[in-house]
Amino acid sequence: MSMVSMGKLPNNRPIERAEIELMSSFFAEILKKDKEENALSSEALELLSTMLCERASAVIKKPGDGLILLEIGSQYITKKFIGKAQYPNFILELLSEGLVYSKADLIEIIDEGEKLISELVQITETYRKRK
Repeated sequence: MSMVSMGKLPNNRPIERAEIELMSSFFAEILKKDKEENALSSEALELLSTMLCERASAVIKKPGDGLILLEIGSQYITKKFIGKAQYPNFILELLSEGLVYSKADLIEIIDEGEKLISELVQITETYRKRK
């Protein structure tokens, strides 16, 4: 069951880049409070949230030295990336936690990644109701 069908995300309009960034930083704070040692970075959560909201895989492109471009549906994420590794650290975080699957230059969210974002949305909803 998707978050849209559960009434947790708007399905009548695309989620804007600023909204995804805000959600991701809030989700990162929640994870830091819950489990310090395995907290995901806000960049990792931004990628995970964007893939879920767009219902699309991330296509990795390296347009030039020191840059990485992630194309996810109608969204684009550009990050600095200097290194010899195949993926930047925030993608490696998601892979090591078993939240995404990779195949060459394609990153796909898997059930565990969707479940994590759904749980974070529910925590956020519970927090809002208490305020």
